[in-house]
Amino acid sequence: MTCEEFRPLLEVYVDGELDAAHTLQIEKHAEACPTCGERIRVLQQRRDALAHFLPRYTAPAVVESRIREQRLAMPRANAAGESVDGFPAKALKVRQKEGGKRRMLRWVNFSLAAAAAVLVAFGGGARWGAARQRSEHLVREARETHLRALSTSHLMDVVSTDQHTVKPWFAGKLDFSPPVVDLAASGFPLTGGRVDRIDARPAAALVYQRRQHVINLLIWPTREGAIGQIEKSIEGYQVECWSRGGYNFAAISDLGAKELGEFSSEISKEIAK
Repeated sequence: MTCEEFRPLLEVYVDGELDAAHTLQIEKHAEACPTCGERIRVLQQRRDALAHFLPRYTAPAVVESRIREQRLAMPRANAAGESVDGFPAKALKVRQKEGGKRRMLRWVNFSLAAAAAVLVAFGGGARWGAARQRSEHLVREARETHLRALSTSHLMDVVSTDQHTVKPWFAGKLDFSPPVVDLAASGFPLTGGRVDRIDARPAAALVYQRRQHVINLLIWPTREGAIGQIEKSIEGYQVECWSRGGYNFAAISDLGAKELGEFSSEISKEIAK
C-alpha cells in the first residue's frame, strides 16, 4: 500500500469501519511509514478528544410525555371510515394529512437545527484539536531549538548586555523589529541574541542568564497566528509560550517553573510599558 492509497482510508480505519483485509494493509503500512503512522496517531487523539470534551444531551422525560399526549389527542376514524371524536371521515382525513405535513415540517426543521449544532460542535472541537496539536508542537520545537543552540555552540551571533546594541543588530536580518529588554535589575541579564526559527518562520532569539542557567527567548510576529498561554515541563526543561503586543514569545530553560514564570512576567511587564 502506498501513501496515496492510505490517505482515503484513514478516517474509515480510525472509526473502525474498515474491512479486515484493508485494516491489515493500513497497519502494515503505518509500521513502515512514520509519516502515515503519525497521521493515525493525530486523528485518533482528535477523535478521543471530541468524544471526551463534546457535551452529550439526553432528551428529558417531558418530551416523551408530550409526544404521547399529542398522539392520544389526535382524532380517530374506525375501519369503516365513519366519524369518530366528532369529526366527519372526510374532514378527519384532511386534518390528518395537514397534521402529517406539519409534523414533517417540524421534523425537517428539527433535523436541520440538530445538524447545524453538530457541525458547530465538530468545528469547535476540530479547532480545539488543531490548537492543542500546535501547542504541543511548539513546546517540542522550542526545546529542540534550545538544545541545538547549546550543543552547536551557536548560542549567540551578537554578544552584548546592552539592549541598544542587540536590537539594531536584527535590522535587515528579520522582517520585523523584535522588542529587546534587559532584565538585569530583576536578576535576568541579557547576554546577546541570534536569528533562529520556530513555528515554520524566522524568529529573533534573545539569550538571558540566571546564575549558571541559560534562557532562550524566541520572538516572532502574531500575524501568522497568536498562540495561547502554554506552561509545560518536557524532559527536564521548562517551556512557557504566550502572546503580547503583536508578538509570540517562547521562553525555554532548565530553570524551575517558578523562576521561568517570573522571567516571563518581567518580560511582559517591560513590553507593556
